[in-house]
Amino acid sequence: MDGARKPRHRVSEPETAYSMNLLAFVLKVEGRRMQKRKVLVVLFIACTVASGCSMHLVKWSTREVAWFSCLLLALMGCMLFAANRITLERAGAPSAGIGPVLCLAGLFFLVWGSKLDLINAFGTDIPFWDQWGIDGLLFPGVVEGTLDPSKLFLPHGEHRILFTRLLNTVLFELNGQWDPIVEMVVNSLFYSLILTGLCLVLWRLAGRRNLPIFCIMIAIIGVLHFGWENTLGGVQSCFYFLLGFSVLAIVLLLCSRPFSIPWFLGLAATLLGQFSLATGCLALFAVASMLLLNCISGTQKFRESSAALVVLIVVAILEYQLVPVSQKAVFERIDPIGSFRVFATMAAWPLSSWTLAAIVWSPFFILIRKQFRVKGTSQLTQFLLALGIWALLHAAAIAWSRGALSPRYKDIMIVGVLVNLIITFYLFDAHWPLLSRSSSYRGAIWLGAAMLISCTGMSVMHFNTSDIWTAGFRDIQEVNTARYLLTGDPSSLVDQPRFHIPAPFADSLITVLASPTLRKVLPVSIRAPLAIKPAESFGFSPGATPSELPTLPHRSVLGSWSADKALPRSEYLSCPISSSFQWLVFDIAGGGAGISLEILPSKGPVIPISLGGQSSGWKTVVVEAPRAPFRLHATDRSEHGWLAFSLPRELAGGGYYIRRILSGNLFVLVLGMVSLLSGLITLLNEDESIHVFANTLLPEGPQEVS
Repeated sequence: MDGARKPRHRVSEPETAYSMNLLAFVLKVEGRRMQKRKVLVVLFIACTVASGCSMHLVKWSTREVAWFSCLLLALMGCMLFAANRITLERAGAPSAGIGPVLCLAGLFFLVWGSKLDLINAFGTDIPFWDQWGIDGLLFPGVVEGTLDPSKLFLPHGEHRILFTRLLNTVLFELNGQWDPIVEMVVNSLFYSLILTGLCLVLWRLAGRRNLPIFCIMIAIIGVLHFGWENTLGGVQSCFYFLLGFSVLAIVLLLCSRPFSIPWFLGLAATLLGQFSLATGCLALFAVASMLLLNCISGTQKFRESSAALVVLIVVAILEYQLVPVSQKAVFERIDPIGSFRVFATMAAWPLSSWTLAAIVWSPFFILIRKQFRVKGTSQLTQFLLALGIWALLHAAAIAWSRGALSPRYKDIMIVGVLVNLIITFYLFDAHWPLLSRSSSYRGAIWLGAAMLISCTGMSVMHFNTSDIWTAGFRDIQEVNTARYLLTGDPSSLVDQPRFHIPAPFADSLITVLASPTLRKVLPVSIRAPLAIKPAESFGFSPGATPSELPTLPHRSVLGSWSADKALPRSEYLSCPISSSFQWLVFDIAGGGAGISLEILPSKGPVIPISLGGQSSGWKTVVVEAPRAPFRLHATDRSEHGWLAFSLPRELAGGGYYIRRILSGNLFVLVLGMVSLLSGLITLLNEDESIHVFANTLLPEGPQEVS
């Protein structure tokens, strides 16, 4: 029929097969070309970075630095977004309860509260040791508006601490004063966020299981002050940046498809880690070792992983070229036997003997052995093994270059301890599945909670803090440094015993303090007081204090004390003066009825300074500074009393409010403990089939290789 449709041409089966094979061949060829292009792009970027080892010779404008900072923030935001998306994809069904939120929030506040307590007890705003050569040489250019941005990339020893310099510069700009206390508090905030993020990653990779176990383990590690040197150092944030970027890189490189966008972001994270400490490239070696282990064990095919493996190793070698120390000089210092013993000592930590390293790391190597006997492992297994390799590589690097385990390195080595603790729990459950029972699981959780409460109590009571040797020198360092700035006498710094000044060499400290720009922004404890001159003064004289009152040689003190009290009335009135800071700090002694100290602004009401009654010792009083010019007025109308006060020193608003936060450290700590315990109770009261211990590290599905 004319209106009938013509039958379609049927493609024969050979033609269909040929077309499909041709399409597959074209896609395969194009895929290889794209893969090669990606590899070439990565190698080109890495070579460019390696050739830029002399970044300190490049001159940048302020606008370029601002754009560069925004670029880094955007890049880190992309990394966090990718890591969050990847871990969410592997987390399984979302949790509807509030228990996980309470646990993670409690973990954060508990760790941060413990660090705030340590800073409040032992912290000082005096820059210490390397900080004079890092911040002290950087901030004058920031104040004058003539900062050479290339100084951000200058090597410090074998490290390029770009992110520490950027962070401290931002905090300095926001605060308006150099204040290591502010830096310590912000650093501890970052560390608490990193540990909380690590717990979140472990929980998601475990399929949203076993959150109480992870929270308790990480909380115990966080509240104990193993790495106190990093907590009490303003420039020690580089260790926290290294830890954060390394964890981020391992997650992105292990949990994403090679040569995908998240995978490239993982490579970028290792580069950012390299600009935190010289060992940032070790995350690449850890992931490469994990891929090689997978290939040897049969978990992955070598042909599929070879390209990624080569790129990881090449980029790691290129990143290592950023280290401003020649390899020849490093290898000349190697003592094979001594380095091995130091390495074993670090691996055995927290145990004391290097011979116990095998015991500490036995769970890790047992899991590696199981890796060869089981086909297919979970992402949690891969992540824990990579973290363990990363910790061992750092132990080797520290033994190689330092030869001793200082407290600042323990924040790195504690990662290995955490890995072995988690693996131990999973191995225990695999052989004796008691934790799979609800009652046993609850008992284990509450036993861990009791241990956490005990460790937190030890932290608050500062148990075993005798190792914090810097606390014993902070007073004498304050006296010597402030006296030099007040009098200009070099003998206050020169020929002093070690650690009696806050820098390794007096000459270098004097050179840094010679900058008049830097002196204007020095911390409150050592800066010179306001240059106040008397308009009227009778009965008040410099240093007029009772003999039993400790002298303050580093302060400019006025007093009304007299042995015969011949003057019935003493009074002091200063010339008008103004302050560019928000707060004034006085050292005050004496007081009582008929004695007063007040600030007389040119505009506004009188500001009385609370003396708090008769005092036989010095106390520190902080008063808000008027915005308008003001006078200082002191009177003594008492018959037997007296008053002594130091000329005021200036404190920035940010430093004041940070100290208010420090004074509430116990509130933050208790808030964290209550939140964590509430989260544990909430989780344990939910569906038992979901919240009993689940062995996602050693699943029952895989079969042993014959």
